Amino acid sequence: MAEKTTRPKAAKKTEVKKKPASRAKPHVRTEFLLVQVASDAELVPHPRRKKAYTLTLRGLQPTVFFSNRPVRKAGHQSTKDFVANWAKGPNNFADDPPNAELVIFNPGKVPTAVTLVLSDPQWDPDRPNKLSYTGTFLGKGPRPSGIAWGSAALFIDDPSIEDEELMM
Repeated sequence: MAEKTTRPKAAKKTEVKKKPASRAKPHVRTEFLLVQVASDAELVPHPRRKKAYTLTLRGLQPTVFFSNRPVRKAGHQSTKDFVANWAKGPNNFADDPPNAELVIFNPGKVPTAVTLVLSDPQWDPDRPNKLSYTGTFLGKGPRPSGIAWGSAALFIDDPSIEDEELMM
């Protein structure tokens, strides 16, 4: 009769469980530039505030926004949403008014550009394509001498908001 051989049992493998890799993406702060385009704009001295102006944009299109690299986001939001978000979130425009570059285009003339700090947006839902701001000049750049008007582009600096706060 053949002898039965027994093999030694293999040592039990100890399983080392690896921690699952974090799927959370690192937080990246996204900076946006906002652009408002209007068929007509005027910049006139403010009736009650010395050294301030009233900027009125008429024929206003939705506000366009786009981000810096590496995020590369773009879109637009209605004027209603833009004004509604003015005072929302940390570092909002109401707490820290934005800088803006206003470029006014007059046919046959060189565009006029001025740098402003914007505050107090005024928007009426009955006139949805009109928006007014109080603006004060920033720096020592050119100042209009009286009323300036024409079509315009208003470039507004980073609103310092988080991606999920931006209404699209």
